[in-house]
Amino acid sequence: MKIYRYGHETNSSSSHSLTLRHGEYILPTKDYKGEPYHITGGMFGWEIETYHDIPTKINYVAVEAMQTGNDELKSLLIELLQEIYNCGEVLFDFNTDWAVDGDMNAYIDHQSYGTVWGEIYCSGGNTKNNLMNFLFNPGSYLSTDNDNH
Repeated sequence: MKIYRYGHETNSSSSHSLTLRHGEYILPTKDYKGEPYHITGGMFGWEIETYHDIPTKINYVAVEAMQTGNDELKSLLIELLQEIYNCGEVLFDFNTDWAVDGDMNAYIDHQSYGTVWGEIYCSGGNTKNNLMNFLFNPGSYLSTDNDNH
């Protein structure tokens, strides 16, 4: 397992990781016929969970792109979704900024964001192909966890 962290490292309790498999894809058959594709985000913190499903992996990538301001990752995600789903505009229907009342509806724990970009960019090869493998290869998955157990 590889964990990439950019900037500085602290003793955080969250630890998210990606397992990236190459090979066969299972592509969705849904055709949006040019209609918008809506991404709803998600809260990825200390939960102990393994996600294999495509919608959750898409949400995680989208939240990371928005939370870190990674326009390259965001553009790559949009390009793939438009190709695979034959959709028009890709809409990011979530907020990663803290609101006045302390509410947000999408985040990746502060010490785990950067996991996607680290894996798909730093593992070598074609970045778009790596993202395709993460999202649509059934052997690729996201694990969220923490070090409090």
